[in-house]
Amino acid sequence: MIFLLCLLLTLELASLGLVLQNLNEYRYPSGPSGAEDCLISICIPARNEASNIAAILQAVGQQTYKHLEILVLDDGSEDDTRQIAMETAGTDPRFKLIAGAPIQAGWAGKCHACAQLAAHAKGEFVLFLDADTRPQPELTASLHAEILNSDVDFISGFPRQITGSFWEVMVLPMLQVIVMSFLPVRQVRTDPSPAFAAACGQVLFTRRSAYEQVGGHSSIRTSFHDGLQLARKFKRAGKRIQLVDLEKLISCRMYQNGRDVWNGFTRNTYEGIGSIPALITVTASEFTLFCLPFILLAWGVLRHTSWVTLAATVAAVALTIRLIQVTRFKHALNALLLPISALSVITIQWASLFRKSGTWKGRKFVHLSPGEPTGTQDMEAPNAH
Repeated sequence: MIFLLCLLLTLELASLGLVLQNLNEYRYPSGPSGAEDCLISICIPARNEASNIAAILQAVGQQTYKHLEILVLDDGSEDDTRQIAMETAGTDPRFKLIAGAPIQAGWAGKCHACAQLAAHAKGEFVLFLDADTRPQPELTASLHAEILNSDVDFISGFPRQITGSFWEVMVLPMLQVIVMSFLPVRQVRTDPSPAFAAACGQVLFTRRSAYEQVGGHSSIRTSFHDGLQLARKFKRAGKRIQLVDLEKLISCRMYQNGRDVWNGFTRNTYEGIGSIPALITVTASEFTLFCLPFILLAWGVLRHTSWVTLAATVAAVALTIRLIQVTRFKHALNALLLPISALSVITIQWASLFRKSGTWKGRKFVHLSPGEPTGTQDMEAPNAH
C-alpha cells in the first residue's frame, strides 16, 4: 500500500506541476488594440431561445468594437425567439435576422445553423456565440487583438460557467478542471497534432478565410461537439489555434438543472473523447487523480492504518490542485466534493457511449454505432418533437 501511495503522490505532484504551468499559459486575451479597420461578423444560432435572445442581443449590441455586423439565425423556433429578436434589434442597421432553412438529413442542428450564418457573413473575421452566453463589451475587440498579436487562425476559450442547481455545481466546473489537469495548454498553440486541440463551442473566433479553407461547419455536419471538432479540423489543415482564458469577458448559464446537465452532456461527451480506448484512459485517469486519494484516506482512517498520514498527504495535494482552480476560475467552493464531481463526470462519459437517441431543443437525434469516434448523425426533422 505504501508503494501505491508513493506512486499516487508522484502522479498528483506531476499533475500539480502541469496545472500550474497550464494556468500560466492559459492567459487572458490581449487588450483591445484600437484597430477597427475590418468588419467582424458576430453569428448567433438561435432555436427556441426566447428566454435568452434579448439578453445576448443587448450584450453584442454594446460591443466596443464598432465595425460589426450581427447575424441571428432563427432555426425554426417554436417559441417567440424571432419576435423578441426583432423587437430587441429594432432599427439598428448592424443586426440582420435570418430565417433558417429546414434542416437536412445528416446534419446536427447547430452545425446546420452555423453553416448558414457563415454563408451570410461578410466579415474578415467571424465570431460564433451561443445564445445563452453573455459577452462583456470588450470581448470582440479583445479577441480581434489576440488573433492579430498571436498570428493564429482560430481562438476559443471557456466562458465563466454560471451554475445554480446542485448538479450544475458538481459537473460544469469539471470542464476546466479536466482540461487543466490533462492537456498541456502550450501544445494547443505550438503542436500541430490534432491530439492537442481544445475549444469551447460557446465562443469561437476565426479568420473567415481559414474557416472556409478547412470547410467550416459543413465539414463536421454530423457533430454535436462543434468547437472541438473545428479545432481539430484547423490543426489537420495546418492552421494555428489558440486557447485563451475568457472568464472576465463572457459568461454562460449552459444548463438550468440536473436533468439538462445529463441530457446535454450524454448527447456529445463520447464524441469529444473519440474512442473506447481513449474513454477507458480518460476515466481511469480521472478516477486515479480525483477519487482514489480520498478513498484511500477514508480507508486508512477507518482501519487506523500506519500509512494514513501518507494517504492524507496525497489527498491534500489533490485538494490543493482543486482549490487553486477554484481560486482562478471563481468556481463554487465544491472542492471537498471533488470525488462526487469526478464520479458524476465518469458516469456521464460512459452513459454517453451507450446513448443512441434522444431529443434536443424539440428535435430528435440518433447516434451512429457507439464504437465510431465521431459517431453522431442528426436525424432531425423540422417539426419533430
